[in-house]
Amino acid sequence: DALAEKAIKLVFEYLPLAYQDGKHKEAREKMHNASCLAGMAFTNAFLGLNHSMAHILGGKFHLPHGRANAILLPYVIQYNAAKPSKFAAFPQYEFYQAPERYAEIARFLGLPAATTEEGVTSLIQAIRNLNGEFGIPLSLQETGISREEFQREVAEMADIAFNDQCTGANPRMPLVA
Repeated sequence: DALAEKAIKLVFEYLPLAYQDGKHKEAREKMHNASCLAGMAFTNAFLGLNHSMAHILGGKFHLPHGRANAILLPYVIQYNAAKPSKFAAFPQYEFYQAPERYAEIARFLGLPAATTEEGVTSLIQAIRNLNGEFGIPLSLQETGISREEFQREVAEMADIAFNDQCTGANPRMPLVA
């Protein structure tokens, strides 16, 4: 958790600075550090549904991977924070703890998190705010993907995302209809 926590902290602190001023050497260095730490963290913990869906969205609609991840992240946190109908295939815990873990991240970032629900909501809002600073769309539709295009591809994309190697590490198993 320490690697992921440090990476998250660095991203929230330095990504806006690096984005606003690409010549800000300290911010760029800290973002390189954050990237390295995040890589080490997900090598140990793997990724999840967010990346699975970003993989196929990028392939089908030519969305850059980082942008797709950023758009999806608030929605995936909201999904993972809800009580699951099915746990992950290989849970590493005795009870479902994703909401509490998201609230811990919110507290770590100094966001309001008196309750688990408040923490989850605060974290989602902080990510949306960060995305807003960078002009990241709030939805896939805002990227120019029409509802018709999306509906035409969604069944195949759902199947591909479900079978993506990252999905098995998601705390809540998605159900594909």
